[in-house]
Amino acid sequence: MNSSIFKKDFFFKENYKQNSPLIFYVGGTRTYKYTIKHVQNYIKKINANVIVSTWYDKDFDKDFIIKNLKPIYLDVEYESFHKTTHIFGKLSIIDKVFLHSKPTRSLTYKIYKTMQIINYLEKKYKMKFEILIRSRLDIIILSKPNLAISKKHLYFEDFFGPWDKLRSDRYYYGHKKIMFKLINSLKKFAYYSYQKKKTVVNYIDNPVNELFIKNCCDKYAIPSKPFYPAMMYWRKKSFPIIKDFVFLWLIKFKRVIKRKILRLTNS
Repeated sequence: MNSSIFKKDFFFKENYKQNSPLIFYVGGTRTYKYTIKHVQNYIKKINANVIVSTWYDKDFDKDFIIKNLKPIYLDVEYESFHKTTHIFGKLSIIDKVFLHSKPTRSLTYKIYKTMQIINYLEKKYKMKFEILIRSRLDIIILSKPNLAISKKHLYFEDFFGPWDKLRSDRYYYGHKKIMFKLINSLKKFAYYSYQKKKTVVNYIDNPVNELFIKNCCDKYAIPSKPFYPAMMYWRKKSFPIIKDFVFLWLIKFKRVIKRKILRLTNS
């Protein structure tokens, strides 16, 4: 990583916690001022280190993020298509056909840059991170993740869509080595999909969002397992109330029954 990319004014060494997992929140801030209490509780449950990687937009508030999330590093910049070209290459037919290619480019660029930041922190400041968790600031997660996990698998929340076709791009985790393998594979798969292959045979071949990650995992043989957290994506510009949390737990139990118990019964 070019050290000129690393901005010391956005580095907070005093927030580093030894022997703790690292959560990297990547993407737009969206409704984070309404989810912040629950994001804080999740961080506290696992005593996590935090990196926030986001964009300058109307919702961004540097002081709010620093005060409430206490990140080790805050990576914020203006969103630009040109920043993604070293990963995805130039504008391609995929970009012209699929509307979700833009957020796929931006997210992959940010995740790859976060990996570079993590590497820089470990080499320059001798920080150590064993388990890495990818999440978003507009997600409310009530259940504590199981961190006693295999080093050979990545764990993806099985919340949206069929497991055999999709992998969540919102919330997943694993040991550093397998996480970095995914991120480096995403970079290779991005250029392959947008510049070399450039064809889509059917829906599941679509190189955007959850399909992009699933197809990448398949191509580069990255083993993954599902897990079933109590969580929800928060889209409202208001604070959640009791009925929202009741609904959250109902969805969790429904998901476990449908996707875990019934899946085992039918296998």
